[in-house]
Amino acid sequence: MPVVAPPSVSDAQPTTGGGRRVPAAFSLPLPGLPIPLPLPGGSGGGGGLGEGSGLLDIGGLIGHAINEWFAGLVKDALDPAMVLVGRTLLSTPQIAGETSVRSYWQASLGVADALLVLVVVAGGVLVMGHETLQSRYALKDVLPRLAVAAVAANLSLVVCEQMVSIANALASGLLGAGVSPEQAGHTLQTLVLNAIESGGIFLVLVGLVCALLAVALIVTYLVRAAGIVFLVGAAPVCLLAHGLPQTEGLARLWWRLMFAALGVQVAQAIVLAGAVHVFFSQGGKGALGLTGGGNLVDLLLALCLLFVLFRIPFWAKDLALSGRHHSRSAGMAKTYITFRVIRGALGGVL
Repeated sequence: MPVVAPPSVSDAQPTTGGGRRVPAAFSLPLPGLPIPLPLPGGSGGGGGLGEGSGLLDIGGLIGHAINEWFAGLVKDALDPAMVLVGRTLLSTPQIAGETSVRSYWQASLGVADALLVLVVVAGGVLVMGHETLQSRYALKDVLPRLAVAAVAANLSLVVCEQMVSIANALASGLLGAGVSPEQAGHTLQTLVLNAIESGGIFLVLVGLVCALLAVALIVTYLVRAAGIVFLVGAAPVCLLAHGLPQTEGLARLWWRLMFAALGVQVAQAIVLAGAVHVFFSQGGKGALGLTGGGNLVDLLLALCLLFVLFRIPFWAKDLALSGRHHSRSAGMAKTYITFRVIRGALGGVL
């Protein structure tokens, strides 16, 4: 018979912690432990749960998803916004040539022609009071005013058409040959998108602000275009105010508002031309004393440019409505309103 070697103590009789041998019949096999797999992005299985960008790095995955969401939002906003900015920023459509605007102007002209009779009567009364009630305005002073008011009211549509044409020509000439608003908008869009592609959440948020400013630029353009429509429609009545010295302030206000609305695009053309030809050209950052910075500087330059372009309409509005241009009619209106308020406060004593 073959001789069977007795099992070794290490194989058949494991020992306990106290040195006693456990019979082989009572020893249970230990279950196989899984071998730790290396996590993606880590080195083997030795890394902790918070190391690397593995499957268990929940914070990193959430941050990456947030960055991607904001970057997609910036791209979706910039694509249509910059196209509209390039098409509308430095131009004003020939609103005076539209049929609906022309009919609006004709209705206002009918009112102005009816009021012209009252203006002539008021001018005659003013002349008759010369050397009695007043000594400033004689017939030679009032008669040219009435003629200018009548001509300006009836030719106001042609005047508006010529003003729009001159403003468009000035904006196009100031931008320079070889550069169009569409190209400028495409340049800004490329700068912003390149910056957010290789940057973190900070650059993405700055790009989002640029996209919001681009949308705000479109809103200001729409408000400006609507304001020009209202000014064209109100031109006959407002320019009729040239007929009397007491109402001339209204006509001057119309001229200031019209020049401000059309001057916005001229000022924006000057700013955009300087940015495209100097700051966004090859080596243009040297004009600012910046030789580095990379995408951050490009993004901040685009942000500053969009902000200035957005603020120009508000600066023009403040200039047109500033307190330095008080008229006699406006002063009379304020005096009357003040008198009515004081009289109401005193219970009708005055």
